[in-house]
Amino acid sequence: MLKRIAAAAALLGGVAVVDRFINRDRGLGGNRLHVSETEAAYREAAHRILIVGGGFGGLNTVLELERQLEGESGANILMVDRNNDLLFAPLLWLVANGRSAASDVMVPVRAFQRRRGFHVLYARVTAIDLDNRQVTTDVGPRPYDYLVIALGSVTAVPDLPGLRERALFSTWRCTPCNCATT
Repeated sequence: MLKRIAAAAALLGGVAVVDRFINRDRGLGGNRLHVSETEAAYREAAHRILIVGGGFGGLNTVLELERQLEGESGANILMVDRNNDLLFAPLLWLVANGRSAASDVMVPVRAFQRRRGFHVLYARVTAIDLDNRQVTTDVGPRPYDYLVIALGSVTAVPDLPGLRERALFSTWRCTPCNCATT
């Protein structure tokens, strides 16, 4: 069983390496290096696609859009997230148990960005203005033509005796009403 779990973790960590060979064989990306862009270049793009959230949903959306828009001129994809890594939470117990290193369950977003054209802005989203088509972050506003919101999910807690009473949950505060949500 542990070998299967370790293989799944290696698979998640090795996605970027496997993706390199798959894309090279299909002619997608090849040896193309990722080139950073300026804020002005994003603002001047013909089609600005902004994805809020860099978890599984946001990252899969970015990768699929990148694949479908390969060769399209004028399309610009920007993913905004406050973290610079993708955490595979189901394997965290291996880290806590000492069977694995933290780097085995966390993959940097930049590993997926290699040889691709999408860009990442590491920032917190503070507001979304749907009328003006603009997302405000702690580093400034970003306009968009298409918006994808992929901010995550609620953690499912199994119904095990004592787990809910003893588990440590992170508390998130909703800005408009300052209510605590777990």
